[in-house]
Amino acid sequence: MATTILELSQLISKSVHELVTTCSANDLRVPNLTELYTPESEAFRKNQTVARAANIAAAAAFQLAACLLPPQESILQVTSGHLRSAALRVSIESHVAEILWDAGDKGMHTSEIAKKTGIDGQKLGRLLRLLANRHIYREVGPDVFAHNRISGVLSTGKSIEAILKDPIAKHDNTDGFCAFNELLMADAHKASGYLMENMLDPETSHSDEPQHSPLQRALRFDTNLWDFQSRPENAYRLRRFGVAMKGGTVMQLPNLLLERKKLLSKKIMLYVKSRLSSFTQYLTGLLCRKMRW
Repeated sequence: MATTILELSQLISKSVHELVTTCSANDLRVPNLTELYTPESEAFRKNQTVARAANIAAAAAFQLAACLLPPQESILQVTSGHLRSAALRVSIESHVAEILWDAGDKGMHTSEIAKKTGIDGQKLGRLLRLLANRHIYREVGPDVFAHNRISGVLSTGKSIEAILKDPIAKHDNTDGFCAFNELLMADAHKASGYLMENMLDPETSHSDEPQHSPLQRALRFDTNLWDFQSRPENAYRLRRFGVAMKGGTVMQLPNLLLERKKLLSKKIMLYVKSRLSSFTQYLTGLLCRKMRW
């Protein structure tokens, strides 16, 4: 065990040193966690040496934590994950990210945040504190929260006034990342809670029919997803879904996924199985620019 944790600590140190020296040699900057996120702040990842070093250091840090934490705590981090997801959903759907955008480093008290959305300020404070403990938002004073680099990506870039004026269009004309996460924490989160029941029910346990998914059981409808989302009362859900499919590609940076030049220089066969995956469409489009089908 001692050998393993020493090797991991050395790997982290070596990777961080490589990251820092490469950034310094190429006039690149690793942003501070307390800064607001901007697309330009990710420029350092375009250097493959830096990106690889960052990934190795982070992966080794996760493994080191798994080695040093009590097993029970590691399990509890997984089983309690739904609480953090629920807290994050509240912050997204109550537009906290947009409200805090103009608050700057001074932040804003939860009572003031709550006035703009009509939710309970004290309860919101507890939820934001749970997120801040995982480096999503910063608590700069008692019940006073501000953005950091991670929480900044949750903003649609719109003002709270614009969102409240036309709530159904909240995610329109955005990169879709916020919509994608809201979709995961709303409908997908509810569906995941019924996964075990779905696997035990003889009617659905061995079915591949789209109307037999856990989502239908969770939201209590018996049609396919498209018919369900086309109902008048689901106008926002349908609009969000469309934008979210685009948002799923935000994380798919080509230099982190594959070395495109090496891939395109080889003869490969691409078997597209998924009909619904936005990533499949992204990858297919990436390859089709250089290949004939």
